[in-house]
Amino acid sequence: MKIGQNANTAVIRAIAHEIKNPLGGLRGAAQLLDRELNDNSEMRDYTQIIVKETDRLCGLVDDMSGPQIPLLLSKINIYEVLEHVCKLALAEGANGLQIVRDYDPSLPTVLGDQKQLIQVFINIARNAMEAIGNSGTITFRTRVQRQVTLRKVRYQNAARIDIEDNGPGIPEDMLDQIFYPMISGKPHGEGLGLSIVHQIILRHGGIVTCESTPGIGRTNYRRIRHGSGMKLASEPVWIIDDDQSIRWVLAQALKKSGIDSRTFCSADAALDSFGEERPKVIVTDIRMQGMDGLLFLDEVQKNIPGLPVIVMTAYSDLDTTVESFQRGAREHLPKPFDIDVAVTLIQRVIDEQQGNFDEASAKKIESTTMIGESAPMQEVFRAIGRLSNSEFNVLITGESGTGKELVARALFENSVRKNQPFVAINAAAIPVDLLESELFGHEKGAFTGANQRRIGRFEQADRGTLFLDEIGDMPHDLQSRLLRVMSEGKFYRVGGVNQISVDVRIIAATNQPLEELVEKHVFRSDLYHRLNVVRIALAPVRERGNDIEKLIHFFLMQAANQLNVEVKSVTQNTMECLTAFSWPGNIREIENFCRSVTIMSPSKILTPRDLPPEIEQCRYSAQNQGANAEWERSLRLAIELLLESDLKKGEGEVRQEIERIMLDTVLKFSDGSRGEAARILGWGRNTITRKIKEL
Repeated sequence: MKIGQNANTAVIRAIAHEIKNPLGGLRGAAQLLDRELNDNSEMRDYTQIIVKETDRLCGLVDDMSGPQIPLLLSKINIYEVLEHVCKLALAEGANGLQIVRDYDPSLPTVLGDQKQLIQVFINIARNAMEAIGNSGTITFRTRVQRQVTLRKVRYQNAARIDIEDNGPGIPEDMLDQIFYPMISGKPHGEGLGLSIVHQIILRHGGIVTCESTPGIGRTNYRRIRHGSGMKLASEPVWIIDDDQSIRWVLAQALKKSGIDSRTFCSADAALDSFGEERPKVIVTDIRMQGMDGLLFLDEVQKNIPGLPVIVMTAYSDLDTTVESFQRGAREHLPKPFDIDVAVTLIQRVIDEQQGNFDEASAKKIESTTMIGESAPMQEVFRAIGRLSNSEFNVLITGESGTGKELVARALFENSVRKNQPFVAINAAAIPVDLLESELFGHEKGAFTGANQRRIGRFEQADRGTLFLDEIGDMPHDLQSRLLRVMSEGKFYRVGGVNQISVDVRIIAATNQPLEELVEKHVFRSDLYHRLNVVRIALAPVRERGNDIEKLIHFFLMQAANQLNVEVKSVTQNTMECLTAFSWPGNIREIENFCRSVTIMSPSKILTPRDLPPEIEQCRYSAQNQGANAEWERSLRLAIELLLESDLKKGEGEVRQEIERIMLDTVLKFSDGSRGEAARILGWGRNTITRKIKEL
């Protein structure tokens, strides 16, 4: 099982690398071009489309390279999807490419995940473009099929989409394997694109097939090379990446910022140049042909210990981040990156360089699972990596439910004490009169009920790590004993006379503002400074952007696995509700929600009707906040116009006009239901009946 998981992880990282590498170069080039266009708004529209499209593809890779997530279902106009793909194909294809559209106008909307279906048709179209070379025709054809059985399910209507090209075709012996991973009909192909197509279509309940007549025409492959033409100065920034577009974009961005650079297509080429010059900073990819970035980091530490290295990677998870720091990396840059962020990071490392740096090394994480691609979580990952070779005390702060204990375990599992005990205790969950005994243990007969000796948490954690959760709730008198143990490493059990020595690393966590507690003399200032050697602040879920969607998918799958049921799918409207909600209970609340709907919702597809009222209302408020403001302005304007035109009307007639319009609108909205209209307006049924007669 472990071997299979490692193999899957390797494939996932290969997918992320092969797709995100060109995305990074494309995005960076578009940003550079955007700056050169100045006030050419029409052309800048195109560059912004490129940036947005690369961000969309990057998000898709993140979705597909992580755990398999439930489909985000919504009603889709398949023509809009295909037209989007056609425009991309024409933009990417050679001048001789022709697109033929053969659409069935009776095709209805389909239920699916629009983002993933776009990727399906783009992958197929790109395969077709590579097959036809410089010139050829790709036909997009849609048809409605009636009374169709797909994978043992009978449908009254099904959408058939054919994408045809007049290229050379696929050898007959490969047709049955063309959708398998790592199988490709192209030289140097990775065999990933059509495998992804197959997986997405299967998850939509459909089928995908390939038909071919080989031996017609010829496929041409081209590789475009560029030269940076950079003039090198002493101590430039070295850029190492086997993707030429990444090297070129970074070099150009640094040049515009006044920073000299030198580029290398491989780590081996960079190593050969160590004797020629010393770089200021090295920026290197991890996955490369030949020597990879991690082995290169080892060589850097041997040749020039302490030289700052920034690593780039397309697969930005905790494992990769920590392992890069353990080999000596100074910073971590996820792909695809914003060029402004990249240049700022490189400049900061240059400014911080003083010639002597501590070598970062650590043990690789094994089991802690942390989900997060947002900027706050990436900073947490970097902090864990930097601390992996230290034994400093750490204070973790954040709201309840943000995952403080998970971070504590990640710190432990990446430390030199990882093979020693990890002991956790919640200071708020234990009665005050028992907390001292829990921490320090007691001797037999020390107090009523102490019938035998008890070993405390400090002794249990000797040579390991002690996690003190909710440290802000610790009684003041116990804070003094804790401070003494942290200072001297010695203590007495309750009722004991023999001094006990321990070697314990302390990781503490709190959801309270300890600085304010210190000012109020509730928390000892000297203990606070002992604990607050290094602080990791966890952001609440509401500040973590797209992490909410990933957390929901993760916990839905976890709940389904625990209950041995099918994973719930989520409609687009439902996900909008969930991401708009503030989740005051943070990750713990998301986990409980996913467990609840997995058990209680009878449908396989979650809709807004399956959500608690507070979540659905949050989405309504968020989506309509701007609309409500506009509605109020429009209503005021309408009343002003009504007043100006009806000044000669009798007393109360303006109010009657407004009530008549309002009542008529509400009755239409409620399909003529007077009871529902009364509820919406807050009137009684008799009032509704009377108003209808009067107005």
